[in-house]
Amino acid sequence: MTEPRKINVMISSRVQSRFRDANTRKQVTLGAARAALKAALEAELLFGQPLFEVWLSDDPEDQSSGRTEPALEGSLKQVRAADIVLVLYNGEAGWAFPNHTRGICHLEFLEAWNKERPKLGIVRIGSPIKSKRKSAAPQDAAKAQAEDERDKAFRQDVEEHRVPISASAGSVEEIVAFGKLKVREIAVELLVLGRLEASRAAYSEGAPLDWSRLDFARRKQQMEDAIGTYLEKVELNPIVKGLPQGHVRTLSPGAPV
Repeated sequence: MTEPRKINVMISSRVQSRFRDANTRKQVTLGAARAALKAALEAELLFGQPLFEVWLSDDPEDQSSGRTEPALEGSLKQVRAADIVLVLYNGEAGWAFPNHTRGICHLEFLEAWNKERPKLGIVRIGSPIKSKRKSAAPQDAAKAQAEDERDKAFRQDVEEHRVPISASAGSVEEIVAFGKLKVREIAVELLVLGRLEASRAAYSEGAPLDWSRLDFARRKQQMEDAIGTYLEKVELNPIVKGLPQGHVRTLSPGAPV
């Protein structure tokens, strides 16, 4: 019997960065938190079979010196290969490869956003603890400034792109809970998108064929009914059907168009 295919989830985050757990009041690394999330996701079953396979980078940030371009491409290749990319977001872009002005977490985020946006989700980490800088040497000051600029660029991209972000997770328990919920939301969304793509493949039969048999007046009515039905799903108390020709309906802020 062939082994069932699993949904591949990549968790993108810093490793050594810390936050204060709201439950225990102890400092916890993101590496420990994402390991707990990985275990929880891989324990989920569907009809008695494991559903998710989770990939984590095992390279801590303090080993970033001397990293090469092939290593960067390997990380981005994993983003492309994943079915779902989940970002544990604490505002830190991560270390940068030579000749790059963006951190590794930022680059992984952009790779998913630019190429396969529906598979991207973000869990916001609350109470991050910024690492203390031990030296005031000029070279260390320049390194710190470059790191701050990378973080600022990452935060700006996340906010400007308006990616749906979870509520702030203040503990390992909440990171696991919010992460599982976000993965579920993405999996359902991807399933719906896949079903729509499958329906488009059957253009020579079914609804598309029926559409081709309609005159222009009937097509107009079909389009108005379809838009009205859609708006009823995304708007509370909509008034969208039977409106006079030329009426403009304004959606509430945040509603999909």
